[in-house]
Amino acid sequence: MTQMRHFFHEDEEPFNPDYVEVDRILDESHSVDKDNGEPVVYYLVKWCSLPYEDSTWELKEDVDEGKIGEFKRIQARHPELKRLVGVPSTPFLGSQPHHRILKTTPSAWKRP
Repeated sequence: MTQMRHFFHEDEEPFNPDYVEVDRILDESHSVDKDNGEPVVYYLVKWCSLPYEDSTWELKEDVDEGKIGEFKRIQARHPELKRLVGVPSTPFLGSQPHHRILKTTPSAWKRP
């Protein structure tokens, strides 16, 4: 441990290599390079061991192809829409519950 003191100040934490490892891709953005007009793709990267607020936009070239493929597969999935069975579908106005006006407040009700 004394050797580590030569590399870090007392109040400084050692560098965590997880901070440069992509955990997952959260989003994709397309834009155009201002200099040459070519399309540019960015990915919003969630880094391992870091919270979501520390996610950053990175160029496609700087992101692992395996993580991009994983992101594309997840984005391509279609959600399975499930319909509740046994719940009658009725017109909006006909399905409203019936209410009655209370003549007294709940605090005035007598308890058995």
